[in-house]
Amino acid sequence: RPDMGSGMTFEAPPEPLENVLWRSDCRDRAIADKGFREAFWQACMDDLLFFFNAVLWVYEPRAKIKTVPFCLWPHQVPVIQKMDSTINEALETESPISLTVMKSRAQGATYCYLGAFIHRALKEPGFSAGLVTRNEELVDSRTDSSAVMYKLAWMLDRLPQWMLPEGYQRNSTEHTIVLPNGSLFSGFSATGDAARGGRTT
Repeated sequence: RPDMGSGMTFEAPPEPLENVLWRSDCRDRAIADKGFREAFWQACMDDLLFFFNAVLWVYEPRAKIKTVPFCLWPHQVPVIQKMDSTINEALETESPISLTVMKSRAQGATYCYLGAFIHRALKEPGFSAGLVTRNEELVDSRTDSSAVMYKLAWMLDRLPQWMLPEGYQRNSTEHTIVLPNGSLFSGFSATGDAARGGRTT
């Protein structure tokens, strides 16, 4: 529940239907009210968990309703926080740090780390992330929703338009997505040459 210091607070409802209605109200106000839009942006940048609950969406192919707001489950919260603190530590030490996430299926882990990276990429111009998956088919695709770069683009497409006013550039041949602020996502398959020679945050 970010406090903007001017009597304006934001709190995203945890229940999906209420959350969608709240998002719709926020969207309409953000379009019409520049001050609200700036305060909402700042709240998203200051609070990673609020960013998830307020603007990110997730695709559930096995569910009856497949596109749903990203209302965080309690067990996802410490995982996302640990991802973010590990990035902070790597930046402070300027050294790579390993973080292993043990999970079972259908826990939204891919969407969790993509959401954490999107937040960082919006917040910090020039942020760079390398995304590695087990084979080339799962790196990138314009049609396969299981590909990691497809999921990333899908999430970016569903951000409020004013968060990405110039959109983004996607190169499916090079497996890259570049945001207007210079932040970069690169996709790789899990081979011995994965991300070799590259520089990522």
